Amino acid sequence: MGKTISTHNGSAAHRDHNIRTPSVVENQTHIDKTLADRNEILIDEPPREAYKRIFGEALAEYNTGKRADRQIADYYDHVYKDAKKHPVYEMVVQIGDRNDTGVNAPTERRIIKQFISHWHDRNPNLELIGAYIHADESDGTLHAHLDYIPVARGYTKGLKIQNGLDRALEQQGFKTESINNTAQIKWEARENAVLEGICQAYGIEVDHPKTNRPHLNTAEFKEYAEQRKMYQWDIDMLQSEQVAYQDEICELKIRSEMLKQDILPALENKKNILRGEIDVLSATKEQANAELSELTAQISDTKLELEVVRETVKKEREKLTLFEKFISLPQVKPLWDRFCESLRLKSKDRERDR
Repeated sequence: MGKTISTHNGSAAHRDHNIRTPSVVENQTHIDKTLADRNEILIDEPPREAYKRIFGEALAEYNTGKRADRQIADYYDHVYKDAKKHPVYEMVVQIGDRNDTGVNAPTERRIIKQFISHWHDRNPNLELIGAYIHADESDGTLHAHLDYIPVARGYTKGLKIQNGLDRALEQQGFKTESINNTAQIKWEARENAVLEGICQAYGIEVDHPKTNRPHLNTAEFKEYAEQRKMYQWDIDMLQSEQVAYQDEICELKIRSEMLKQDILPALENKKNILRGEIDVLSATKEQANAELSELTAQISDTKLELEVVRETVKKEREKLTLFEKFISLPQVKPLWDRFCESLRLKSKDRERDR
C-alpha cells in the first residue's frame, strides 16, 4: 500500500512560525519543544531583505526622476498593501500521514530535501527565500514549508521586475486556460508529479485518492499527456542523479579504504616515534626531578649553616659592644689609650728596623 503526497500551495507565509520564534510558538500546544533539534532550516532570508536584493535595483530605477509623492518608498510595503498580491507565498510539502510516516522519517526527509534542491532549476521565477523542515509536531507528520516570491519581468508600467504570480508562472510555461485549468493548477500538478517521481526513485509507492474531477476532453487529454512527458523527464533526471549519487558513494568508500591502507601504517609509525620521544622525555624528567631534590637538600643544609653563622656573628657583636663599653669607662680609658700608643710605637720601631 502506498502513501499520499501533498504540495499544498498557500498565499500566506509565516516565517516566525517556521523558524519557531519562541514568542510565537510558546502557546502552540501541537509543537513538542523537546523535538526542536529534529527541525532543519535549509534556507532563511527575511522577506524585507529578499525584496531589497530582488527588486532593489528596479525600484531605484523606477524612482529616479519622479516626484517624491509618486515614488515607491518600500516595495515590500507596496505589495503588502495590494489586495490582489501577497509579499510571500508558501508551499507545504508532505509525504504520507502520521499513521504511515510520522515525524521520524529519514527517507521522506531525504526526498523532501532533494525536491527542494532542484527548486530553482524548475522554478527560476519563484525565488525561494525560506525552506524549513518540521519534525517537532509529535501528533503530526514530517513536512516542509517553502516560502517563495514570484518574480516576473518585462513590465512596461511600474517596476520592470515585479511580484506577479500569474505572470511569473506564465514565464515558466504555465498559462491559464479556464477556471478549472489555471496556471497555478498546472504548476502545482507538475510539482506534485516531481515529488512523486522522487518518491518512486526511493521505493515509495504513491497513492492517488479518487476525486470528482470532470471527464477530460480530447484537447485537455493531449495537454495532460504532454505534461506527463515533462514530468517523466524530471523523474528520469532524478533517477539518473540517484544512480550517480550511488556511484559516487561507492567511489568514496573505495577511496576511504585506500586512505585507511595508506594512512593507518604511517600513523602507527608516527605513534611509535612519538612514544619513543615520550619515553626519552620521561627519563629526562625523572633525572631533572632527582637533581632538583638534591639541590633542594643542599639549599636546606646551606640555610642551616647560614643560621649558625648569623647566630655566631650576633654573639660576637654583643661581646664587642660590651668591650667598647668597658674601655670607655673613665678609669679604664687612659690605660687603654697608653696601651694603644705603646702598640703604635712598637709597630713603628719594627718598620724602621726593616
